[in-house]
Amino acid sequence: MLPGWVVLAVVLGLGMAAASLVGPSPSRRFSASVLAALSFATAAAASSDPPLLATICALASLLPPIKVSQLSADRTTRSAPFRIWHLVSPFDVRQTTRVPPALDRRAMAFLALHGALAAAGIVAVQRAAELDGAARLAARSIGGALGIYCATSAAACLITASYRLGGIAVGTMHDAPILSRSLAEFWGQRWNRPVHAWLRQFFFVALARRGRPRLGVLAAFVASALIHAWIVLVPVGLAGAGMMLAFFGLQGLLVLVEDRLAVRRWSALAGRAWTVGALALSAPLFLVPFLVALGL
Repeated sequence: MLPGWVVLAVVLGLGMAAASLVGPSPSRRFSASVLAALSFATAAAASSDPPLLATICALASLLPPIKVSQLSADRTTRSAPFRIWHLVSPFDVRQTTRVPPALDRRAMAFLALHGALAAAGIVAVQRAAELDGAARLAARSIGGALGIYCATSAAACLITASYRLGGIAVGTMHDAPILSRSLAEFWGQRWNRPVHAWLRQFFFVALARRGRPRLGVLAAFVASALIHAWIVLVPVGLAGAGMMLAFFGLQGLLVLVEDRLAVRRWSALAGRAWTVGALALSAPLFLVPFLVALGL
């Protein structure tokens, strides 16, 4: 196994080479895809110690295949610097717009709030080591859920505010998922919208156009499960990856169940109770391996 920083450098180098190469011709798209695949596979060589650096390597290795597939499907010719910018950005650069530079006070306020809550969640996870049995699991689960949710929201606010200062609007990356009235709304409209857009384009829409929308939903969740399994496989191993697969597989099934139950027609209170309850009951499958992957 190689040091994480070496692997990360190789992953990003291959990814940027892939983004620079992708173009309108089939040969260039094929060559870029090969480099993206090599970049992805390289993360497996990262040492799992420290686990956080291995997790970062796994996350970085997902960018080349995702971003190169988007660029390959794009009919618009993009410059090499633009393609590299798209590769390293956690959002779809093609959806950005130029706006007057300004301080996004709302994003900054939410950044402060979510940052403080994320810190509180991390402290709760760390202090859980002082507890035993069910109390320890509960503290890690509650603190971990708070920390991951709020850290993700804080990161989205930081990116939004930073680019806004530079005169670039990046669009909504994270749309208050806690307000979701169904799991379909949580995963499909509010949580990590850039990744959802990619899953929708390459998995759901392809099957929905063939009259198989439910199969498209399952395909999107399977792809999401594999992505998250990869993120924890590198630092944690097969057991953690299996838990991630189980979590997202369960989410996909629950989305189909709530469609049968017509949860979207329930009252706002009932819909939110269903969503929070379904996520809370299945959360340990996600939190246990992911917290280990973060070194917590």
